[in-house]
Amino acid sequence: MLFTIKSLLPLTLLFFAAACTEETDSTSTTIATDPERLRQAQLFNKRGTHLLQTGRAQRALTSLQQATKLAPGNAEILLRIGLAQAQLERHEEAIATFTNAVELGLNDPALFFALGSSLRAQHRYAEAVVQVQRAIELAPDRPHYHFRLGDTFRSLSNFEAALESFATTLRLNSDHAEALYLRADLLARLDSVDAAEAGFTRALQLAPSHMPTYLALASLYSKQKRHTAAIDILHQALAKQPRHAQTHYLLSQAYAQENQSALSADAMQTFQRLSAAQRHYDQGNVYANRNDWERASTSLSAAIQVDSTHIQAHLRLSMAHLYRSAPAQSITVLRQALALDPLNLEAHNLLGEAHLLAGDLPTAQDAFSAALKLDSTSVRANYNLGRTAYQAQDFKAAINAFHRALSGDPDHRDTYYNMGLAYIKLGHERRAAKSFQQCLELNPGDLQANYALGQLFMRHGAPDLARKAFEKILQQDPDHAQARQRLAQLEQTP
Repeated sequence: MLFTIKSLLPLTLLFFAAACTEETDSTSTTIATDPERLRQAQLFNKRGTHLLQTGRAQRALTSLQQATKLAPGNAEILLRIGLAQAQLERHEEAIATFTNAVELGLNDPALFFALGSSLRAQHRYAEAVVQVQRAIELAPDRPHYHFRLGDTFRSLSNFEAALESFATTLRLNSDHAEALYLRADLLARLDSVDAAEAGFTRALQLAPSHMPTYLALASLYSKQKRHTAAIDILHQALAKQPRHAQTHYLLSQAYAQENQSALSADAMQTFQRLSAAQRHYDQGNVYANRNDWERASTSLSAAIQVDSTHIQAHLRLSMAHLYRSAPAQSITVLRQALALDPLNLEAHNLLGEAHLLAGDLPTAQDAFSAALKLDSTSVRANYNLGRTAYQAQDFKAAINAFHRALSGDPDHRDTYYNMGLAYIKLGHERRAAKSFQQCLELNPGDLQANYALGQLFMRHGAPDLARKAFEKILQQDPDHAQARQRLAQLEQTP
């Protein structure tokens, strides 16, 4: 099936948008006064705003950056760009963007609060205080503003100011559990015992799984020599998280104060076992973050030897085996994990991925289907079920599974890319091109998607678009041999 000129139009617009992001400062006046470009900017801004509001930060960022290139100097667009960057935890970029919006004169409390929040995330607490205070001057009745100010004062060890801010937070929202906890913690340090106990108790009513509150309340009881009360609250904590090492340690101390030496020794032994396992687990994660899978496997195996019930260690070890291309070992570990927790969604997904790597497609399909019985909306399970069907050359089933994955996460890049490959296998190349275009909307610098589109353009009589795609790849990766080869072929084509 050949592309028509009409079918190529959306892709032409895509490359127009990409070109807009590369405009130089010398074109700013033209861009700002060109009605068509302003209309395009408004469309990108509207779309980016919607994407940001629905939590799709990466795609929102792409659209908003296109908008600001078409209409530079718009402080409100810059605010939204900064919010998207902050959602993606790119706080240094967000700070620069927010600062630019401030310099352009935007006087919006959301801007100052967002700037303060990103400064705080970078541990620039004194600067953060200034910005959050500016936000509060403009919007004094927003409890989360006062909470952020109190938490930042707390990081500066300005406890008096922190207490005042938390008190204001609770005046505006009496059910703010984190403010209750942090205020009570400061009151306990200042020996305001009754007020601290009341705060911790109320916080647990609102957030009954918040472990720091249990531990703080137990420590307060122990300080008052109310050891029985401390033991009771620690058992409540262990009902929520049985493997919480610090809770077992405090329980050992409380039992010792009550002269219950056997129970104290048991709790201490559990604490030591869990702590040792956690040390091995944490070290395994350090090695994993360095891509040192051999050492990661050794440390994670040690964690399991110390604590055979450590589910997360099993899961991380199975992943390390997968990265080492050792699916059989991964499968063994995952069988152990599922014996401990048959309803663990991640274990079923990892088991499917291990069988997929091993080439056992029917068993992989069974594992992903088991995951979907636990959570029919699992993006990971639907995506991998699509990959399994693709490898089995059932391309229609693959596309159906990919659509289900995208219904759960409409910004899942790998699903769009693999869907594009499946559409090519079925001869639906316009749909394939649209899937690759979705990848580029998420990331205009996506090398694989640009290359796939370039290939499609070459095959269907659009050499100029193909050339732009391959040239864009080489701008990012001058050593991309395939893109260079395709450009050479285009040059040889009459």
